[in-house]
Amino acid sequence: MKEKELTALVIDDDMSWLQTLCRLAKKVGYKTLTASFYNEAIELINKFVPDFVITDIRLVDDDKNNDDGLQILKYMKKNELLKESIIVTGYPTYETKKIADELGVLYFKKGQFSKDEFQSELNKSKKKLLSEQNIPLRVSNQCNLKCLKKLIKKIYLKVCHKQEFIIQNSFVGFSY
Repeated sequence: MKEKELTALVIDDDMSWLQTLCRLAKKVGYKTLTASFYNEAIELINKFVPDFVITDIRLVDDDKNNDDGLQILKYMKKNELLKESIIVTGYPTYETKKIADELGVLYFKKGQFSKDEFQSELNKSKKKLLSEQNIPLRVSNQCNLKCLKKLIKKIYLKVCHKQEFIIQNSFVGFSY
């Protein structure tokens, strides 16, 4: 069986870092999408639902809270789209490290890690993502409607790349 191609969204406003991170992700076998700004990243997430995200924390100089990258990951988590991700930052703080830990995200400081170390983490994440895709689906009688709705929504968003999804009582509606 052919291995599914995984997509990585790489987000950084520094073009040299964006290119470097894309090159590292491609070496491991990810197909890459790129974004430099918050809105651009959110648009790509909603359209393609990437398997993996590599993001800088601070995406533009006028990011007063120094957290555009964290806001992207929080958006993904809130919408149940966050799978595997890495934060790469030149502005490390205790607070951002704490938030990354809460989100379950790996945290790297720019200039303070080796390519081998980074690619090793990318490989681990890829193996984890591929193993999760091969888990057979079993829905038992104990699975409640809420659980089933979440599962259907995830499948729909992944397969159809649509933004609108409606479930009312037992009816599932898809908006095109």
